[in-house]
Amino acid sequence: QAGATTAYIAANFNNSGSPGTISNWMLTPEMSMSDGDTLSFWTRTVTGSTFPDRLQVRLSTAGSSTNVGVGANDVGDFTTLLLDINPSLLQGGYPDDWAQYTITLSGLPGGMADGRVAWRYFVTDAGPTGANSNYIGIDTVEYVAGMAEPCTALADIPWLSVSPSNGSNGGGTNTNVTATFDSTGLADGVYTGNLCITSNDPDAGPGNGTDLVIVPVTLTVRPPTAVVVTNLAAESADLPAGGTAAAVSAFLAALLTVVVVSYRQRRQRR
Repeated sequence: QAGATTAYIAANFNNSGSPGTISNWMLTPEMSMSDGDTLSFWTRTVTGSTFPDRLQVRLSTAGSSTNVGVGANDVGDFTTLLLDINPSLLQGGYPDDWAQYTITLSGLPGGMADGRVAWRYFVTDAGPTGANSNYIGIDTVEYVAGMAEPCTALADIPWLSVSPSNGSNGGGTNTNVTATFDSTGLADGVYTGNLCITSNDPDAGPGNGTDLVIVPVTLTVRPPTAVVVTNLAAESADLPAGGTAAAVSAFLAALLTVVVVSYRQRRQRR
């Protein structure tokens, strides 16, 4: 691993009372994550350890949140378990020489999210007089942005529906496909994905064989826009000199009519 022999982070049985439950957390900075990204690290316990250790890797997609709960058995916002090393606390179940673990992210909301990854040293019946817990080290953590899959299964894009999603055409014919977006329940932000079109047509062309057609889709969710309507009758003090609310309203209605008629006439001349 990188660095000097002793250049790693470590924790041991003194992380708890005697006996007790160890729940010691190490968090990454907030990151923008996508499906296909990989996280790797190295870990070990002491050689020949007879006191079992355990390490979890957990994920939060709650942005900058550092909420890990209030008790030793809580996980707060880090509800997604990515990896659990020696969950049954077996002797010899934790590597006693440096071993590398690699995790590939998948199943993120909309394929991407902002959040943190956490390592949790989690051991029950631990401490100086407990039956479990000895010592663990973590070294050379690497996070690599992966190449996202070019095509996304429709089931992975809950905010998009396509109809029809399959079918057949006769020679020289075509079928219109309708894509419908639904932002219900989505937080503000930008959601992206890909739809891929394939065909079993033996003739070469877009969508046939390996000539895949990829249609990028993007949904931008914004807060609702507030619309303010002013009651002209209640704002008579702001009317032009010599004007009345009724007269101004009639003028606006006539102006709107002229604009609409003019627009329609221009359209007809094209």
